[in-house]
Amino acid sequence: MKRLYECFFRMLVKAAHWLYHIEGVNACLLIAPAKLIPDILRSYQAAIGTDVQIHSPIFIHNAGKNYAHLTIGNGCYVGRSVFFDLKEPVVLEDRATLSMRVSLLTHFDAGRAQVKTFLPVSSGPIRVCRDSYLGAGAILLAGVTVGECSAVGAGSVVLKSIGGHELYAGNPAVKIRDLH
Repeated sequence: MKRLYECFFRMLVKAAHWLYHIEGVNACLLIAPAKLIPDILRSYQAAIGTDVQIHSPIFIHNAGKNYAHLTIGNGCYVGRSVFFDLKEPVVLEDRATLSMRVSLLTHFDAGRAQVKTFLPVSSGPIRVCRDSYLGAGAILLAGVTVGECSAVGAGSVVLKSIGGHELYAGNPAVKIRDLH
């Protein structure tokens, strides 16, 4: 019965893509069983490693035509309700952990608001290096790299890149200590 459900769900994803393109696939990722998510992402050109755990729902914004801007390395863990903005590339290196409700925001655009004259459109890739950890609800802004074996505390807002073996926390995130 489980295999029949998985087959049906894969057909549902294909139908959603046919009808609504990548937005249809995005909708399916909100209810997809965790076991199927890596294969669904691979089917639409994301680079997904082995032994990856990705829990639903997963939120993807600005994917364009596919998920080619998403790279998830071997042994990574992505918790529930993680938000990926794929306007620019997002790379999770091997064994990176994203706790629930983490947001990776690769761009800023104030839209039609008058504040746009003071806050211009900006974008940049995000990289979470190997063996790093992002606590629940952490937010990484455009252009941020989290260095190897570093940690970001729950609820932190990371505005600038973090070196390797460091613990950051707060809003805005500041260095708490080295991790050696």
